[in-house]
Amino acid sequence: MDKKRGVKIATVAVMAGIVLLFGALILSDTLRSRRGTSIVLPDAGELTMTGDPQNRDEDAPAAYEEVSIEPDNVRAVLETLSRPQSYVLRAMTEVFSGEDSLSAQVLHAVRGDATATVRYTENRSEHTVRSRGVTYVWRDGGELREYAAGDYGGDAAAGLPTYEILYDTAGRDILSAAYRQYEGFSCVFFRVRDRGLALTADYYVDIDTGLLVYSETRDASGAVLYTMRILSIVLDTPGDDAFALPDGRSAL
Repeated sequence: MDKKRGVKIATVAVMAGIVLLFGALILSDTLRSRRGTSIVLPDAGELTMTGDPQNRDEDAPAAYEEVSIEPDNVRAVLETLSRPQSYVLRAMTEVFSGEDSLSAQVLHAVRGDATATVRYTENRSEHTVRSRGVTYVWRDGGELREYAAGDYGGDAAAGLPTYEILYDTAGRDILSAAYRQYEGFSCVFFRVRDRGLALTADYYVDIDTGLLVYSETRDASGAVLYTMRILSIVLDTPGDDAFALPDGRSAL
């Protein structure tokens, strides 16, 4: 078995575990509408952090003390956030297996309930469009396939983690939570451990947009298995061409 094939097989195994950890990937992208009024997030001002997110200082500056985000209330804090109705983001995902890794750049467009994603990896692009209860999948020059969308949300179709995993805490422990900065984003941070899979994941959720901007999954030894980081977010309505299918139809 050549090295590249070995990496691909290992990647599939790692991703299977990660998808299980992201149990809420099969939930809707739409956040629950319940919103608390007793939690007010502070203005982070010019506070910034640099370096490896996993090794950032756990101690919050004084401005963070305006609200105390803890494992007991982080879910309620997240429920005060909401995602924009339309946006386009670029993200980088990486899956690690020993010293090897496989990376992909993701272009993800959201327009109401419709989503369109292009994943670029190994000089190949894979397209996924989800709209009106149907998911369309194809590769450049390949066959167009159609599936019932079912309960899978746009994030799942894009292969992106979602912090709504926290809404289903069965078999999971919230280890820590705080208000932090990540690369200029003011974020709700939380760390969750899946007891069955022995995986731990960190999430950084931007309080301005309600979007996940960084996620990292590690195994029991602390080795990183998966990362996702946002490269850019554009708060605008994607054009019709983003939802065009290769047979000339529009998914909208």
